[in-house]
Amino acid sequence: TLVAVDLTQSGGHAGYLTHLSSGVRIWVDATTGALRREIDSAEAIRVAREVASVASGVATVERRSTADAFYYATHHRDLTLPVWRVQFRDATHTSVYLDPVNGMPTALIDDNVRRWRWWRDGLHDFDFPALVNKRPLWDVVMLPLMLGGVLSCLTGVWLLGRRLWRWRPGR
Repeated sequence: TLVAVDLTQSGGHAGYLTHLSSGVRIWVDATTGALRREIDSAEAIRVAREVASVASGVATVERRSTADAFYYATHHRDLTLPVWRVQFRDATHTSVYLDPVNGMPTALIDDNVRRWRWWRDGLHDFDFPALVNKRPLWDVVMLPLMLGGVLSCLTGVWLLGRRLWRWRPGR
């Protein structure tokens, strides 16, 4: 049974992305009525080249059904799976992730995004692949770090209290 219909665009053509209760998604061309379950690898390369504006050659084209170190779900971002991942041989090692049904880009990863992922997301959220899905190990690493942060805050409050106590009016 039909659950939802989204008006989308694929390859410059308007169409309807239909969501069935079984989880299957089918793209229907709005002009011709042609049905498509997924784009092929050649179409994925064409769309990825347009999205990334890359003239260099393609390094790999892969249909992924699992997340990787740079394309993963967070509490801010849903993850579309499966996806086409097209990697280019350009200076910034650009990778484009595409929805396989409508061909819309779901992510564009280059060297700047990779650096941001490790410096900001890795250190701030502590979501390194070696720890992120290994919950007891993550707890053993995170609890001492969080207790250190709490201790640091309490020390600052204690020092502020001492200073205010010495500064109070009438002394």
